[in-house]
Amino acid sequence: MARSAPTSPRRSTRRFPGWRSSRRTPLPSDCSRWRANRGNIVLPIGTNSPTTASTRNGLPIDLPISLRVMTSATTASPPMTELADPSRLRILICCDAAIERNGVGSYYGDLIEQIGPSVDTIELLAPGHGPEPLLSFPLPGDSTQQAALPAGWRLARVFDSLRPHVVIIATPGPYGMTGARLARRRGIPFIYGFHTHFEALSELYWNRLMTAVATRYLESRNRKLFHRAALTLAHSDSMVELARRLGARRAELAATLLPGRFDRAPEPATGPVRDILFVGRLAAEKRIDRLLDAAAKRPDLVFSFAGQGPLSETVASAAQTRDNVRHLGWIERERIPRLLAEHDVLVLPSDVESFGTVALEAIACARPALVSTHCGIGEWPQLDEVLYRFDPDEPDAMIEALDRLVALPETQRRERANAGVAAYARIRDEGRQAWLETLLEVARAA
Repeated sequence: MARSAPTSPRRSTRRFPGWRSSRRTPLPSDCSRWRANRGNIVLPIGTNSPTTASTRNGLPIDLPISLRVMTSATTASPPMTELADPSRLRILICCDAAIERNGVGSYYGDLIEQIGPSVDTIELLAPGHGPEPLLSFPLPGDSTQQAALPAGWRLARVFDSLRPHVVIIATPGPYGMTGARLARRRGIPFIYGFHTHFEALSELYWNRLMTAVATRYLESRNRKLFHRAALTLAHSDSMVELARRLGARRAELAATLLPGRFDRAPEPATGPVRDILFVGRLAAEKRIDRLLDAAAKRPDLVFSFAGQGPLSETVASAAQTRDNVRHLGWIERERIPRLLAEHDVLVLPSDVESFGTVALEAIACARPALVSTHCGIGEWPQLDEVLYRFDPDEPDAMIEALDRLVALPETQRRERANAGVAAYARIRDEGRQAWLETLLEVARAA
C-alpha cells in the first residue's frame, strides 16, 4: 500500500528498554496509587477508613483515581534487597505539567493507571496534585496553562514518608529540578523523561533575547539532569540522539501507554471520508494553519478542532466564516474515544512533536492517523503499516496526503485500521512490561 510520505524516517534497532512480549490481564481504567494486600487493594487515601475492592486474577476492578499527600517523615533509604519483583516497588513522579491539560501530564497519568496495580505504590507530585505550591502563574507564552513553584520542604516530606525506590523526573521545571535534588540527596536513583524539545518551542513564542536566555537555561537544566539520571527515556530516535549529544549517560526509547478506555474493541469507520479531526493545543508548533488552509481548498470536507491554546481565537474566527470549520473547544480526555468515533480521520500536522499521543489514540480507536514526519510516533517501526505520513517540508504535502487517504477504497482503510488496533494491543502489553522491568532494573542497580 502506498505511503503518504515521500521519505522514510529513521528507525531504531531497539524499540523499548526491556522490550519483551507479554500477555497480561487488562487493567482497570482509573488508578493512581495502589497498595497490594493479599489479593485485595487497599487505598488509605484521603478517607477515614480503608476502601476494599474486588479483584479479578489478583488485579483491582474499577477503583477511582486518588492522589495521596504523605506527611509523616522518615529518612532511612529503602533497602534494595527487598526487590524480588515489581510488586514491591515504590515510585514517585515529579512533573511540572498539569494532568489532562498537557501531553506530558497525560502521559504520566496514563502510566500510573497502567502500571499502578503491578507495583506497591506510585505517586505523583505536580501542579494540582500533592502539597500546595508556593506560587502559581500563567505559563509564559501560553496563558491557557498554569505553572507552579513548589515548596521544597513540603516535597521533602513526601520523599521521606514514601521512601521511593525510583523517582521519575518528567520535566526540567521547578517540580522536576526540586525532585531531582531531593532524590540525589537521599541516594535515590531517578529516570529523566525527555519529552519536549523546549529550546525549539522557545523560538516560536519569544523574541531573540528571550529565546537565547531560555535556550541557555533549558540546556543547562537538561545537561544536569542527563548527567545525573540513571536513565533517560525519550519517545523517538531523534530525541534519544539529542539527549546523547547533550550528555545523557544512557538514553533509550520509552514505551507509551494509554488509559484503559482505549482497550475496547472499536469498529473502523464506514462510508466515504468526510469528517477530519484535530485534537491538541491550538498553538504555533501544531501548525493548525495547514488544516485551515486545507479547509479553504477542500470545502467538501469538514474540519473539527478540539483543544485550547494561543490560537483559539484564530480557529473560532475561521469557524464563523467557513461552513466546514468547527471549533469544539476544550474536550475532556475521557470523551476522546467517542470524539474519534464520530470522525473519519485524525490529522496531526505539527512541526515540533516529540511523540504525538493522540495519533496512537486514534489508531487504538480504529481511525486513520495522518501525521507529519516531524512527529516522533512516525519513527516507530511497529506502526509502519498503520500510519499515514506526509513531509511538512514539501509544499501542499498534507493536502495531497489527505487526498490520497480519501481516495483509498473503504476495504483498504478498514484493513489498515484493524491492523492498527492489533499493533496498539501489542504496544500496550509489551510497553507495560518494559516499564516494569526498567523500573526494577534501575532500583536494583542503586
